[in-house]
Amino acid sequence: MPNCRNSRRPAFTLIELLVVIAIIAILIGLLLPAVQKVRAAAARMKCQNNLKQIGIGMHNHAQATGALPPAVPEQGVSNPTNIWGRGTWMVAVLPYVEQQNVFDLYKGYGNPSGPLYHDTVNVVNGACTKSIPMFLCPADKVKTTGGWTGNSSPATPLTYHNYVANYGNTGVDETKAWQLAAIGSVKFGGAPFSYGRGTPLISILDGTSNTMMVSELIVGERSDLRGLVWWGSGAGFVSTLRPNDTAPDRGRDPTTCDSNVPNPPCTVRDSTSGYQFGARSRHGGGVNVAMCDGSVRFQVNSITPTTWQAMSTTIGSETFGDN
Repeated sequence: MPNCRNSRRPAFTLIELLVVIAIIAILIGLLLPAVQKVRAAAARMKCQNNLKQIGIGMHNHAQATGALPPAVPEQGVSNPTNIWGRGTWMVAVLPYVEQQNVFDLYKGYGNPSGPLYHDTVNVVNGACTKSIPMFLCPADKVKTTGGWTGNSSPATPLTYHNYVANYGNTGVDETKAWQLAAIGSVKFGGAPFSYGRGTPLISILDGTSNTMMVSELIVGERSDLRGLVWWGSGAGFVSTLRPNDTAPDRGRDPTTCDSNVPNPPCTVRDSTSGYQFGARSRHGGGVNVAMCDGSVRFQVNSITPTTWQAMSTTIGSETFGDN
């Protein structure tokens, strides 16, 4: 008969098992922050690559047409209406970032009597329900529900994106002037993107390496319109707010300017402020920006207001201070 005592297999005691579990828990606790940092760094690099590709598309547009795309297109009439609703710089740049198929779906670009971005033809099976990966930052949440439906029938949510163009150092008033002449003591110093004709790169007198082209923006949850880059007024950022500023953006009304978390702060615009949307990101510590020379940098939140505003103007002739 075999020896039963010798056939028994050794086993962990309860204390040994608890010690092993505790060690594993400690190792996981040490590893998780490192994994999160790696993921955050990867998201930031992906976002920077998106901005780089958008910058290349902008330069390709400038090479083909002689200028950057306008914030919103010229409509060819003395007193145009709804100029915020017939295309933005994002629509214009689509063919130059390998999105010709989406551009072809957009109807009414620059047409003063054509459909608006939120009309049925642009929403139901149209361009404005297409999500473009290049215009989405992986650090932010993709908005798939609760989006604005406009005038479409049946009601279909529009898509939201994370990258907005530089509208300068004041605010947007939705007239042919597009930007306010001044906010308080701050006078408008030019911007790469405005109403009508695009800005030739050669006319950026402050220097393309000193002037911002595109930045990030956090997509608003629920009915908030931030991130709706099909809408002209929401397709840009202004430097009246620093990166990830605690001061509020200025939107259209309380419903579409929602300050409830996780949204950034927001309040309703007035005649002296215009629309103001700041550069914001989920990266922590700052935002990625593409400059007009095509380079991409991470700009920290602590930049001085004077320097940040100087980086947003094209003809301001400012002297840069410390970041």
